[in-house]
Amino acid sequence: MSQRDKKICIVSNSYWNLFNFRFELIKNLSTTYDITLIGNYDQYYNLFTSLKCKRLIINYPKNKINIIQDLKLIYTLYKIFKKSKPDILLNYTIKPVIYCSFLQFFFKFKVINTITGLGTLYLKNKLLKFIFIKLYYYSQKNVNKIIFQNTDDEKIFNNLKIANSKNSIVIPGSGVNTDYFKSNIYPKNKVTNFLFVGRLIKEKGILELCNAFKSLNKNIKFKLTIVGLTDKKNPADVSHILLKSIKGMENISIVLNEYDIKKYYENCHCLILPSYREGLSKSCLEAMSMSRPIIVSDVPGCRDLVFNNTNGLIFNHKNINDIVTKINYFINISIEDKIKMGKFSRKYATEHFSSKIILKMYEQILLLKK
Repeated sequence: MSQRDKKICIVSNSYWNLFNFRFELIKNLSTTYDITLIGNYDQYYNLFTSLKCKRLIINYPKNKINIIQDLKLIYTLYKIFKKSKPDILLNYTIKPVIYCSFLQFFFKFKVINTITGLGTLYLKNKLLKFIFIKLYYYSQKNVNKIIFQNTDDEKIFNNLKIANSKNSIVIPGSGVNTDYFKSNIYPKNKVTNFLFVGRLIKEKGILELCNAFKSLNKNIKFKLTIVGLTDKKNPADVSHILLKSIKGMENISIVLNEYDIKKYYENCHCLILPSYREGLSKSCLEAMSMSRPIIVSDVPGCRDLVFNNTNGLIFNHKNINDIVTKINYFINISIEDKIKMGKFSRKYATEHFSSKIILKMYEQILLLKK
């Protein structure tokens, strides 16, 4: 069987996720394999029309447990796989990783799961944490490969005996298109422009970030631009609280549901991300590739991207006072030092996180017999 004859189903909880984190991978794989995409419908569904791949839509609650709807989802996936007969499944996000892995008992396809972070369900409460640990444990017993985006998550899964050294591997994130996300310009204006890019959910730390900026001395010249994605169906969505919180603040602006964010990286002096936890932050990788320093929380998937404070700064998780301290520190360093930090970011991103590097690692895994 040639590679073109091999069928790969790529399953995620949304087309937004597939577009924002997997587009480069899907684009490259579609030139070699027969690709079918499966995910919840959203406005990003039509952005795949230029690629040679089939698109299927599934409907299920992404951020909560609903036994009846989840059983319907499993049955829907079963019918899809029975008809399409895929050779390989690439699964992303919690429910596809768990449910598609259980379906391996009925089919002979190879299953490759990517753990993109432990997710908001895992972070919410102890009961959900217990349930998902058990589901992970039983579902991952026969999968071919479990891919992690940081060593912290791999250690957790290995300690819980969900994964082991033979079936797990760390691949540094989803990669970044370093040819597209490239800049030879760094802002020289005296007002320091900070940028936040991400979903407007509680776990991204966006409310703590706004409170930190509110605490800054009024004489400090700064600007914060929030480029955020809203998800009203997500119980963790805080966009309505955020809009009220920044009302009347002239130096904080918000842009909602923007497709192309390159221009925002171009106009900022650094990216700031106070997330509670990440797989490996995509927005940080894009900012680094654009030669921008990053300021991040001391959590997995964020701290991994700051190298000895050379390309950025790290603050204590959920600590507003420490966020303020790091913001003030960055504002007060010279423009020359900020540019140096950005150049190191670019070097670090191109050498370790380029989408070309990530693609080669996935290709090697796809060719493995086991």
